[in-house]
Amino acid sequence: MNKLKFFFIALLVGLIFCACSSEKDNQDKSSEDPVSAKEVISAIDKKLKELSNDDYVFIDLKNPEEVEFFFPMKNLNLENIKDGYAIQGKRVTQAALIIVVEGTDAQAANELEEAMNRVLSEQVSIWSEYIPDQYDDVKNNTVEREGNFLAYITSKHVDDLKEAFENHVK
Repeated sequence: MNKLKFFFIALLVGLIFCACSSEKDNQDKSSEDPVSAKEVISAIDKKLKELSNDDYVFIDLKNPEEVEFFFPMKNLNLENIKDGYAIQGKRVTQAALIIVVEGTDAQAANELEEAMNRVLSEQVSIWSEYIPDQYDDVKNNTVEREGNFLAYITSKHVDDLKEAFENHVK
């Protein structure tokens, strides 16, 4: 009888240990695997494809060949960007522009946020006279920040894309 009692106590202790260990492993895993800018832009891209049939261009902001003619880069300092991507309309008649960057630190994120507001000013001046129906999308754009992550979103689907950003950086 004592052996049976000992066995059940040992089993109970083992189960408690396993449960606590499993919870700790999950906490460790989440702190070891932080979200990346690529994951965030991929989630936004997936949502955009669900909502729109338009063609878009995907840009790696750390690749000099891809950003050579990307107009916002004159405002964004690459040294402040740990990682970043953009999606823009494939045609010159599309105002759609989504940028997701992770700043190297909080100060860099502050500077990137200021730069994104300058991009907004440029988009407003371009689209207010170029194609007025696209200007409505520019007027509804947003710059979102969560820690060192920033998203600049100009799209017909700004609320849905903002939600995708928020869901993946929190």
